[in-house]
Amino acid sequence: MSVFHGLGLTVTIASLTLKQGNSLFVWHVIAMSLGVLVFQPAALHSILARHSFKDPETRKARVMDHKLLQMAVMGSVAVGFLAIFLNKPAGFPGRHFMSVHSLVGLFALALMGWNILDAGYRQGSPFAPKLLWVSWLHRSMGTLAFTCALLAVMLGFFNRTAIVDWAAEPIVFSLPDSWHEMDGWAMNTHGEKATWMFIGATVLLLANMLVPGGARVVPRWRGDLVDKKTSCGGGDIRRRACTCSLDSTKLSLAVRQRPHGTMAHGISTANMSFPRWGGESQWVGA
Repeated sequence: MSVFHGLGLTVTIASLTLKQGNSLFVWHVIAMSLGVLVFQPAALHSILARHSFKDPETRKARVMDHKLLQMAVMGSVAVGFLAIFLNKPAGFPGRHFMSVHSLVGLFALALMGWNILDAGYRQGSPFAPKLLWVSWLHRSMGTLAFTCALLAVMLGFFNRTAIVDWAAEPIVFSLPDSWHEMDGWAMNTHGEKATWMFIGATVLLLANMLVPGGARVVPRWRGDLVDKKTSCGGGDIRRRACTCSLDSTKLSLAVRQRPHGTMAHGISTANMSFPRWGGESQWVGA
């Protein structure tokens, strides 16, 4: 749903903007919107969707979708970055990276680049990539990159407040009195009402993505069963231990216990909690 949300917002922005004329700046807006509002939510949904399948090949296919969509993200934002860079006067840093919008956007791009390199390192050979791996750092950096990218979008809609002057000696950082006033491309091109609608739609997209709740989680069991002995209530209990990998937040298990050397059985229930994003744990049962 978030993908269609972002696609609708991008098409609306692109069509309304192109009606006002065509320029390099317009393609900065269109390319960045396509990468951040469409391809990036699709990439995040594809990696979340892998938890809905037990079959390793299907899970690998969802990871590959994520990989290809992230490449599309980087391609789109690269076009958007090049468009705005060429649209400004020559010289670096010059008139570049002076606003809050541009600095937050640059930070988001840096995080995306880091995560691409991190994923490339973790998958190993590009000809025989390891696709089913888990990294808390990779997830965290990806979530932060997406959040910063949408924040940059909202800041770009709101205004273009410059907070740094790179040409000054020494470099000057300041916060103008007008920092809280709406003023910029969106306001001048589409008006205040449309600008607030764009910002509101972006906030809603961010909220939907940070609390997805769409992918059904299926526990992933792996490992060999191992017989173990322990004592309980004065008698030996032979039980089996299994290592499992889970993506659910909580799991209740019925543990069947059999005193060693007897045929009697009893049932006990073990409640175990796991991190939202998965992890390794052990449970014991008959």
